[in-house]
Parts: sequence; C-alpha cells; structure tokens
Amino acid sequence: MTRGRLLLAVLAALGLALPLGAGAFDAVTDKFSATVVPAAVQPVSSHGYTIAILNRQISDDGAQSAQISVPAGFVVNPSTLTATTTTAGGCSGATWTATLGVGSIDLAAPDAASELEQGCTLNVVFSAVAPLAEGTYTWTTSVSRGTTTFDLQGTQPTVKVDGTAPPAPTLSNSPTDPSNDTSPTFSFSDTDESATFTCQLDGGGFSTCASPKTYNGPLGDGPHTFDVKAVDPAGNESGLTSYAWTIDTVDPTGSLNINDGDTYTSSTAVTLNLSATDANGIVSYRVANGSDCTSGTFVPPFSAVSPYSADPMPRAGSPARRAARSTATRPRSRVARAPSTSRSPARAAIL
Repeated sequence: MTRGRLLLAVLAALGLALPLGAGAFDAVTDKFSATVVPAAVQPVSSHGYTIAILNRQISDDGAQSAQISVPAGFVVNPSTLTATTTTAGGCSGATWTATLGVGSIDLAAPDAASELEQGCTLNVVFSAVAPLAEGTYTWTTSVSRGTTTFDLQGTQPTVKVDGTAPPAPTLSNSPTDPSNDTSPTFSFSDTDESATFTCQLDGGGFSTCASPKTYNGPLGDGPHTFDVKAVDPAGNESGLTSYAWTIDTVDPTGSLNINDGDTYTSSTAVTLNLSATDANGIVSYRVANGSDCTSGTFVPPFSAVSPYSADPMPRAGSPARRAARSTATRPRSRVARAPSTSRSPARAAIL
C-alpha cells in the first residue's frame, strides 16, 4: 500500500471528512536522482564507473526497475556489470539483474523484497572504454515501478571526455637565489580553476600539494630544485614549472686593511685593501664612516665603484686608526682609493 493510500485509510478509519475539491489532496510524486563517478576521463581510456541511483526519501513507492542509456562511443564491458542496493538505513542490500542491451543497461529487482525503497541507493558498477572524441556525454537514467515512471530530481549524470592538458602553473612566490632560508615556501596557481597540483623537491617524486607549499626542512646548503605540475579532473598533466636556487647559510670570509697596514701615515688619503671569498660570490660590500658598520651603505664590489670616499687620517705623526670589521666576503675586489673630508676614523665592513 502506498503512503498516500495509507493516509486515506487512516483518516477514513478515524471518521474524518476530507474536502474532495480539486487540489485538496495531492499524491506524493515519485522522484529519483543519479550521479556518476568518475565525471571526467581521457579519450580512449578504460575506467571503472559507478552510477548511483537514489530513490528520494519523498517518493511514494519503491522502484522495481531502471534503465541507463549508454552514450554513443562508450564501450561497456558486460562481464564487469553489477547492480546492488545499499544496506544502510534498512535498505535491502539486494542484487539486481543487470543486462547490457543495445545501447542501454537494463536493471530489475528480482522480487518484491529487493525493491529500491525510499532513501535507498542502487549502485551500478561497470568498466568502459571512453570514446576518442572530446565532449560531454550524458548517461540518461530512468526509474520506474510497473508502468509508473519516476521524476528526475536534479540533472542526468554526465562524463566529460577531455584530452587537453591544463597550462603549466605560474609561480608567484619563491625564495631568493641564493637564500639562507632553510624552510622555503612556494606559491603557485593555474588558469584552469578545476586543476589540482603535484609537487616534488630535488627530484624526489611528485605528490599531491596545494599552494602555498612549505618545505619545513631544514634543507641543506647547496643547489635545490622545486617542480610543480597542474592536473585536471580527467588526469591530464601540464608541463613542469621549475625553480632552481641555492641555499647558503655559511658567512663569507675575508680581510680588510687600511693604507696597506701602515701604523703611521702623514697622508690624508685613505686606501682600503679588501680580500673576500664565498662559494656563491660576493654581492655587495657595506661601508660606513663611524663605529657602527651595521648602519653603513651597501655598495657593489669596488670594481664597479670609482672613486669611493673614506675618512682622512688624523694629522701627521698620529697612529693610523685601523678600525675595520670583516663580516662577509666575495672575490677579491679592486682597491678603492680616494680622499675624503670627515675627521672621524675610517671604518668598513664586508658583507
């Protein structure tokens, strides 16, 4: 007995009068929905598919049969075809007959106890080879009880056949080169908004990742390479976006002297002699007039600076103040020699 008939019988037994005008009692409409997984595949690829048919909870009746139209170009393997109802929520957990016909999959409950009841799902599982042509293919599904056809709630299940790879990702953030950051972070994106990402570090193998991606490390000193690819829902992979950089946490080393190390001088000109070495080369020097070298000005290696002014030494006969601090280095620089005007001691730092 359907829910609508049961309600009428109960009301009649209670002696309750019902208005019988048009629209006074609307029969419950039988409804179903259907989905398919996967929803995107590559051309001529073989996949396992599951089409889930749900008899909606608001339906009046249990379903006895169903049919799925196979889109042109898909080749279903009949030996893989199965159909079973779920067991959760008091559902029957029954096996339905599933037959591959001409252009359709025909499904039927073997008996009344195996019907697809309200709130229950029929899972139709099979493998199929996708067509060559790209496009969106609809697996038109219908559900019925006897001669009564259920109404579809939502849209018919579709599978997108896609053989076009997404564009390579764009990096928007990466460590400087060289860098002393041993836990670098990378940010990236892709114009294909449906794409996900896979990343690898130093050729260690790709794995799923998301932006931003941080490698907590600490990574060791030396050269490193980061690679990222975009992957669309069909499994198409983009080309690589790569970034190579060097981690350098070792301070450069070097030396500095003033006026070739003379203790005394009568000259008001100052000559700075600098020597520096570093595995990744010297980027710049920092030179300051005064005792606070950390506040000095960064300048390129002296080969690109001519002239460079420094403080004059004290009057003739006084000791030459060789106050210099060397904290960073690069290849040996050209000597910079020039007169200056301040009377404070000359100081310089190599960074």
